[in-house]
Amino acid sequence: MNKPETNYASLTSKLIERGLTISTMESCTAGLIATLITNLDGSSKAMIGVGVTGSLGIVDPDNSDSVLKISKQVLCSSGNLQ
Repeated sequence: MNKPETNYASLTSKLIERGLTISTMESCTAGLIATLITNLDGSSKAMIGVGVTGSLGIVDPDNSDSVLKISKQVLCSSGNLQ
């Protein structure tokens, strides 16, 4: 079975090869996903932004002026925000 680091390196390589980009907004992971994605030379070609916050206060599903324009339905669908 592949280690998670191998999967992220593969993801990053494919993003770079295809000229695609990615960004993450993390809370509980404390930036781990962004770290794994950027743990490869040249990853800045694929990673265009990272947001890490101790809580998802930056993403207020009841506030239309929140930083991320994500619907309350989507945010609450995972069960983490209610």
